Amino acid sequence: MAGKDVLAKERTLMAKARTMLSYVRTGIAFVGLGLILLRLFPPRLWVFVDVSLILLGLGMIVKGLRDFQRAKREEEELEKRA
Repeated sequence: MAGKDVLAKERTLMAKARTMLSYVRTGIAFVGLGLILLRLFPPRLWVFVDVSLILLGLGMIVKGLRDFQRAKREEEELEKRA
């Protein structure tokens, strides 16, 4: 593989990793927001919104971590080929 191709693939993999880590960061923010709302307001009023935010946040964290691990594996395979 030519040097430019390797660099282009590495840039792409790093961009994927940043994107997946942003999923994790956003998921943590949603979980935090859900927990804050749960503590500040009466449970009956916000329980659906709180639980939804927490579950959405946890789902985003799991998706981000899975995709990050997949991107990391792709990066390792690329290094083995080079």
